[in-house]
Amino acid sequence: MATPTVILIGADKGGVGKTTVARMLLDYLGAQGIPMRAFDTEAPKGALHRFHPKISEIVDVAEIAGQMRIFDTVSDSSVTVVDVRRRRQAFARNEITLSTSASLGRLSFGSLGLATGGLATPGNGSPWALCHE
Repeated sequence: MATPTVILIGADKGGVGKTTVARMLLDYLGAQGIPMRAFDTEAPKGALHRFHPKISEIVDVAEIAGQMRIFDTVSDSSVTVVDVRRRRQAFARNEITLSTSASLGRLSFGSLGLATGGLATPGNGSPWALCHE
């Protein structure tokens, strides 16, 4: 079995297109026939979940149970997409766990950050501008 991939999509603020990017990524992966699942951290509403109810789940990452739901099911699909509500959520602290797992070869991990007006890059100082493989 291939190494599972986790992709976090987030931003420092709302309304910059995180859910739109997550939807487009999931649509692309689906068209390619890649097994995937998604987590929507906008509990209890779940904007992403409205568009992909069969493959997504709403989790509250401020709660340990929500965080563990994501970690415990990473190997259930080839790609796991996590629409992170805001950078300052508790889940953001767990990037180090994902990075460690990636460095040990247990999974591939990337984070895609959106900034107001476009993608976050190291040049604009965004903490989301990082990617791990």
